[in-house]
Amino acid sequence: MKLRDVTFGKSDGYNESLEPNFSEMFYEDTGSYQKLLDTRNYIIIGRKGTGKTTLASYYKYKSNLNKNEICDQRFANDFIQKKLLNFAQEDINKDEASLFWEYVFLLDLGAELVKFYRKRRFLSVNKLVQSNKIKELEKILKNEQTRIDNITSSTSNEDEVSSGFTAGKKSSLTLNGKSKYTSSETLSKRRAIYYEEQPNLKKLVFELLKKSKQKIVLFYDDMDQFEEFMDLLSFKSLMKHMIYSADKLNHELYSFKSSKICLVFREDIVEMMNAQANNLNKQITDSKVEISWFDTAYSEPWEHPLMQMILYKIKKSQPNNTKNLEEIYTEMFDRNVFEFLMERSFGRPRDLIQYLNLYKDEFPEDEKIIIKKLLKVEQKYSKWFYNEILNELSISQDKEAIAQVIDIISARGYVSFTEQQIVNYINTTSFQLVPNLSETLGIMTRTSILGLKINGKNTVFAYRIGYPTKAQHNSKFIVNNGIRKFLSLG
Repeated sequence: MKLRDVTFGKSDGYNESLEPNFSEMFYEDTGSYQKLLDTRNYIIIGRKGTGKTTLASYYKYKSNLNKNEICDQRFANDFIQKKLLNFAQEDINKDEASLFWEYVFLLDLGAELVKFYRKRRFLSVNKLVQSNKIKELEKILKNEQTRIDNITSSTSNEDEVSSGFTAGKKSSLTLNGKSKYTSSETLSKRRAIYYEEQPNLKKLVFELLKKSKQKIVLFYDDMDQFEEFMDLLSFKSLMKHMIYSADKLNHELYSFKSSKICLVFREDIVEMMNAQANNLNKQITDSKVEISWFDTAYSEPWEHPLMQMILYKIKKSQPNNTKNLEEIYTEMFDRNVFEFLMERSFGRPRDLIQYLNLYKDEFPEDEKIIIKKLLKVEQKYSKWFYNEILNELSISQDKEAIAQVIDIISARGYVSFTEQQIVNYINTTSFQLVPNLSETLGIMTRTSILGLKINGKNTVFAYRIGYPTKAQHNSKFIVNNGIRKFLSLG
């Protein structure tokens, strides 16, 4: 089979979910989907690129095959920024943040119910009283949309305006509602007294949900985008209250055919929130579906879950393919290809899929993937991998220090080093000394940008062994193979 006929998938989970054969290509054997079916589990956690959005999309697909279930996904850039702007006023403070999120969730549940009943206007369920309740709910939703529409922004520059912001400008939006804009921007908003509408909204939603006999599941994804519009401390607080609110509301929704609000979070964001919350970890632990592709028990490439996922997609690319995974791997890959790919990754589906797609684009007529040709597209992959690192670090409070260390490593030109060697190099150049260098190197080790050489022999990366190895003062650090080409390291 030629590579042009093979579907490896998309590196972006949402884009993959739009493919016509998405459900057939989804690899279900990890057990994550079955865990998500448990009503008690409503938080999907995983590193960026591990398949969180793909899992939510698959759940949505499967749910909507059932006439008694409604499932949809919400993304931060779709609408929530508008809601935050609409409600960004003095009345929203940290104490009321959970109530605010409940209002957001109820509005979305209400919108799904209105769509459901609109399709069934002529059924017996729509008696006069029921019809009046639907109209009342529609009125609340319409008023909410009016408030959003009344957000206007005028600016003296020609940047594109999106969601009430001038594109390219970062606004500081805090939980106490104090928003900072440039002097050339104006923002007019109607006062949103959401807490006065909340009791009636909740009553209407629950009554109509019960009458509908539907199970509704809503996913909230891409929450890290909020950090673009507020300071980090406010972002962490807002996300923390989002979890508190979803947890509380889910206890009430359980009686309505196990309806629930599901949240999708990057694991680094969860770790940041746990650091400033007393009991958040307990709630998350009891309610999470954690996506991890870590495995040390395999002895052959086709036994590792990541490679099994790739081979499953290859098998499904060819109708009536009866070959087992070992046969497919042997036929289509050099034996050492899997280790080659893993050494240039964070052990995520996104990394392997991206590298294989770059290979496919370059050699579409090939029938086998060989290391010699993987090396020919390594520069392109390395640039992509470096940009992935920057994107993942964009929300980290340590991003500037990490970027500085990467620049120093690149300028020095070696793939391995000790902390003292970095300090010595800085002292002979114009680079500034990195504050808390030891801590920064530790963070880079935990995130697998760097590995550690153990006993002067084996190199270990956190993503390969399942846990970070604590760096010592005299530890030798090794740069991840994935970014070496881009950094021009020998």
